[in-house]
Amino acid sequence: MANITQDLSALGLNISQNVGLGKSSTPSTSLAKFSGLFAGLPPGTPLSIVGDSGFFYGPGNFVTFNQLAGIVFFNDPGLGGTGPTLIDVNKVESVSFPS
Repeated sequence: MANITQDLSALGLNISQNVGLGKSSTPSTSLAKFSGLFAGLPPGTPLSIVGDSGFFYGPGNFVTFNQLAGIVFFNDPGLGGTGPTLIDVNKVESVSFPS
C-alpha cells in the first residue's frame, strides 16, 4: 500500500479521498440537521420522508434511528415487504408529519 500511497501523493491525491478509506470529521449538513430530529422521535411516530432524489416514502411509521450508521428505519406499507425500509439520513431532503 505504501507504493500506491506514494504514487497517489505524487499526483497530489489523497488515497482516503479516492477509495473511501477515510471519514470526514465534519458531518454533512443533512446529517446534522436530521439526526437530531430522528434521534428524538418515539417509535411509531407517523411521518412521510422525501429523499434527495425526490423519492417519496410514506405515509408510514418511524421505527428507530441508528445514529452511528446514520440509518433511519421506517415502516412504509406502500412499498410492501416484510421489514422496515432503511434510509440513509444523508439522503433525506424533508420530513413531514400528518396534521
